[in-house]
Amino acid sequence: MTRTSRTSKSDNKSQNYILRREGTGDGLVDVHLFTETGLGLHKATEAPPDADYIFRWGCTASVPRGSERRSVVVNEASAIHKVYDKRNFRLELAAHDLSPKSWGSMREYLANRDNPHDVIVRKNKHSRSEDMWVCEAPHQTAELCEELGKGNYYISELIDKTNEYRVMFVQGRVIGMIEKKPRNKKEVSWGCVDTGEYEYINWQDWPLKVVRMALEAAELSGLDFGAIDIIADKDRPYVLEINSAPWLSPYFCKIFVQAFDYIVKNGKDRIVPVEGNSFHGYIHPSRFPDATIG
Repeated sequence: MTRTSRTSKSDNKSQNYILRREGTGDGLVDVHLFTETGLGLHKATEAPPDADYIFRWGCTASVPRGSERRSVVVNEASAIHKVYDKRNFRLELAAHDLSPKSWGSMREYLANRDNPHDVIVRKNKHSRSEDMWVCEAPHQTAELCEELGKGNYYISELIDKTNEYRVMFVQGRVIGMIEKKPRNKKEVSWGCVDTGEYEYINWQDWPLKVVRMALEAAELSGLDFGAIDIIADKDRPYVLEINSAPWLSPYFCKIFVQAFDYIVKNGKDRIVPVEGNSFHGYIHPSRFPDATIG
């Protein structure tokens, strides 16, 4: 059975929906009434034909294309599929020097004698810190890759990270940033889901080198919005992945929906970052009305 939750609105208000993957985006329901346009939340497997704007929250369900009204889709299904394919998107990130060195097969890994011995092997499809192995010698890597099977894994350089961040973006601009604070920094995965905590970073304290690389990855993905996991060592940042249906605190639910409200009023076109030495050229105008716009 399909269920649709919508705000009551006058006839001059547009019909806008959030189409979400099951089990994700629950908190968005609690904040949609605080927007000027009154974003509705649709829980069905496909969007209704009267939608003006449809926001895909990690959902690739079909969207009707009626002759009388053509819905504006924010996060096309093709972009969501692209980042969900963790292996191929990681290899594409690596090819653009945005992620740690990565290889799609053991043969590719062995092709260069200078490749690092300490690597991480991950399954093509994974969640959080699951299906991740650290290998300290090529023979360990080879045995594991043979067990997983061709095309079911990727190999990545193990980075001795000093920091890990999550960067939330909409329309090529940042709406918020947090830093992961694990209980044990020696662990390879800093998931901070069960242990550790997330620390909010104020706009003026954003590490701009991280912000710039995150937004490069966002553009490469084709997504209109999402959350980027990115690590850094003493030299540079590295993008790990992009999530099209991230877990959100109530605070970040609210600022995502405020950014969606901005899109309904102004359109979904990418807002090109303006290079500079402050957050002004990288922040989304829904968060900071005085953001620098080129």
